[in-house]
Amino acid sequence: MRWIAVFAMLVGSGGAASALDGKSLFGDHCGPCHQATGEGTPGLAPPLIKRTLWSKLGAKAPSYVTGVVIGGMSGPITVRGEVFDSGLAMPPKSDLADEEIAAIVSYLLTELNSANQTATVETVGAIRQKNLSRDALREIRGEF
Repeated sequence: MRWIAVFAMLVGSGGAASALDGKSLFGDHCGPCHQATGEGTPGLAPPLIKRTLWSKLGAKAPSYVTGVVIGGMSGPITVRGEVFDSGLAMPPKSDLADEEIAAIVSYLLTELNSANQTATVETVGAIRQKNLSRDALREIRGEF
């Protein structure tokens, strides 16, 4: 009986749960450009932390961030007065599973920021079906 409890603890602490760790997924997929801390890379990738954009977007924040993760982003973008336009596009991460994208977006909005919003698998699926263009994403974002 004791070994069953130990086995259950080991399985419960790894496997699928660790595969959906938003922090690790963010570090792996977003960190190379935006840094693991979300601070960004001057001239290349804007900071994703301490952004008033998330609160200004309100309920649209999870959908917007999900759309950017799925479709990528290109062209100039201004964040905190700094223009980011290195000529390199943020590559789409549409190859990630809906659960992985939901974990990344939720981590970004709740752990790296205080927006206290999450993305659900349903949100990701709906945004994936809409196949939002970069122009549509910029329209959602507005000029914040």
